[in-house]
Amino acid sequence: MRSRTARGTAVVIATAAALALAGCAGEASPGDTKGPAETITIEVGTLPVIETALLMVGEEQGFFSKHNMKLNYNYAQGGAAIVPAVVSGQYQLGYSNSISVFQAMERGLPLSLLNVSAASNGNEATGTNDLVIRDDGSVTSVKDLEGKKVAVNTLGNLSDALARNAVDAGGGDSSKVKFVELGFGDMVPALKSGDIDAFLAGEPFGTIAKSQGYKTLVNTHQALSPNDKFIFGVWFVNTDKADKDPALYENLRQAIEASNKYANEHLDEVRNKVPAVTPMDAKVLAAIHMNGYEATLTPAGLKPLAAAAVKYGLLKTEPDYQNDIWKKP
Repeated sequence: MRSRTARGTAVVIATAAALALAGCAGEASPGDTKGPAETITIEVGTLPVIETALLMVGEEQGFFSKHNMKLNYNYAQGGAAIVPAVVSGQYQLGYSNSISVFQAMERGLPLSLLNVSAASNGNEATGTNDLVIRDDGSVTSVKDLEGKKVAVNTLGNLSDALARNAVDAGGGDSSKVKFVELGFGDMVPALKSGDIDAFLAGEPFGTIAKSQGYKTLVNTHQALSPNDKFIFGVWFVNTDKADKDPALYENLRQAIEASNKYANEHLDEVRNKVPAVTPMDAKVLAAIHMNGYEATLTPAGLKPLAAAAVKYGLLKTEPDYQNDIWKKP
């Protein structure tokens, strides 16, 4: 079992200079649970995704200003750029899928999970990471994918684990499938041309594909955890900095939790905020499937995806969930 101290010491020398340059960006004066006297700007490392719109709705509802916080969004092309910025202290809050953060923890980086950013929604008909195929009868089951090409946006990560598990859970053999890496925007053209036979569709690309006549082969979330919702997106923090200013980070955790609870009950408000994050056709916006937003991080919610990551060699060992979830000291 690795402790917070063990996770942090592995990168002390490597990050010392970066932490010095970052200064006090995340070292706001500690306050009580009601928040500090002056408004603190939280630098958020994120992607142009629905979950960023969720935080914006939370801000509009006053969940962050209640704790005298405001958020400044820093958009990255992928989660790989966010992790080092959180480690260095450039960002106080980062967005990623849970596998990426657990992989970073295995490398010894001083990170902790602060709260949920996305969970499966528990609805077979509204998957947000479906395996999508042509509607021509060439593939009728996951077993038909053996020997064929299936595109995922990143090998060795979330989409890879979900796709492999869906094939195996459906009676196929994922080791016989040729998984290839392809950007989301290139997947529909590749499916149309026959360069690939299926792809793992994040939203809104699944909705876009189905609007053009393609169809879902399997809802990969349901294939992974058919009876229970599971967490796959997380907000994460630098453990050392959070431990040094626990009041600030506990307030941040509470504000995100309140935003998640509100989002679960007001999904249309979150949907309507998405164009503020990323441009989207109005028809696509109205049709996109929404994730679930569970309010509390739990080991039970994190386990299904992490266990699959271990099974497919994306993680060496199953995480120490209790220790990896940040709690106010």
